[in-house]
Amino acid sequence: MNEKNEREFPFFLSITQDNEGNFWLATYENGVWKYNGKELIHYPIKDGETNVYLFTISNDKQGVLWFGTHNAGVYKFNGSSFDKFLK
Repeated sequence: MNEKNEREFPFFLSITQDNEGNFWLATYENGVWKYNGKELIHYPIKDGETNVYLFTISNDKQGVLWFGTHNAGVYKFNGSSFDKFLK
């Protein structure tokens, strides 16, 4: 939010398209956004109470979305939420 209480448009660092044609856009400090052709949907990603700082987003051959972060390792989208990738 800015001084006028208006939402500022996020800055996107990385983008990919999923197998259903949706675009996924990663911000640094403001989670990930999904554009389905009609609306822009925001998904915050947190590591406990800490905001996750996203750097990259990609999808693998099985269609799984992967998110590389600056401060919290790697996350993947399970279809409804984000799971931290653990070895």
